Amino acid sequence: MRLLILSFLFPYIVAAQVLPAGATPVSGLPQGTTAQITAVTTALQGFMAYSTDERIIYYYDGTAWIPFTDDQTAAEVNTIASSIDLNGDGAVNAADIIDVDGDATVDATLQDVVEAITPITSKAGRVFYPPSIEIDASTISTTNETINLYQQYANQYDLTQNSTVINGVTVNYQTAKSTSAPNNIPIYTAAELDYYVTFADSSVFNIISLSDTGILTYRIVGTPTSDNTLINVVFVVR
Repeated sequence: MRLLILSFLFPYIVAAQVLPAGATPVSGLPQGTTAQITAVTTALQGFMAYSTDERIIYYYDGTAWIPFTDDQTAAEVNTIASSIDLNGDGAVNAADIIDVDGDATVDATLQDVVEAITPITSKAGRVFYPPSIEIDASTISTTNETINLYQQYANQYDLTQNSTVINGVTVNYQTAKSTSAPNNIPIYTAAELDYYVTFADSSVFNIISLSDTGILTYRIVGTPTSDNTLINVVFVVR
């Protein structure tokens, strides 16, 4: 009788591992460069190897070596947008394939929706109104007056403060927060903001200038005739 011996060869990658003196060796994945790993075409499905040049793990799907990564391709996220209830009618259906951002183009895929709403949400988060500030408009100005809009915002967002100075007058105030709220409110630096006056009653205010650091220079040119005189200030994060 003849004995037939079959020898099964499994391809593998061997890489020398250098350890510091006194270190204890530990088991790990086979290692090699990405080129060495992808050159192996006879691996079993599910085999894994560590790429020493990319510092990531590859696995063999039975056809090719695939990197483990959280990056998503357009094809992976380019699913039909009707997989979510976009129009808020309580049903997920074709009616949810809508023009999300109002640009007259239907956003038919999830990728389209994300690209449409990202500019909207990013802009909305960058614009905010500073806290209310009291300005004495009871007397006509004889010279230019100034108010540091940034400092007023910073003072009022600093919950450890309880007073501020406006045109040489000290104004006392109280602060409060909800029970579980953090003790501090995030405050931008003056250089991180752009400053705008979007409305000023021209019968009361004459806006002279507004500096890059938030200092508003103005004059009172008339006393208000009602309590509805307004000056609106907007901050935009750069």
